[in-house]
Amino acid sequence: SEEEAEEERPLEPLMVWKSPHEGGLAKGLPPKLMTVTRPDEYGIEETVTELLPAPASAYANESAFVPPVLAKWLRPHQREGVKFM
Repeated sequence: SEEEAEEERPLEPLMVWKSPHEGGLAKGLPPKLMTVTRPDEYGIEETVTELLPAPASAYANESAFVPPVLAKWLRPHQREGVKFM
């Protein structure tokens, strides 16, 4: 029947978070205060404290997905909620 045919159809993987290593945004980790030495406008080296974003190496290499066992039971509005998060 039509209902069985619809349930058999595979769902696309439901991504929760895309890794910065795969083109996602690097967000979620707090920035860090770092002391760096750089030249000022006159070429004189100065030590400054800057608020720098977390390095890409601090993030996981792979994106996070909802396990297929769970994703196949999610209703459409629940899938949209997971994508929103």
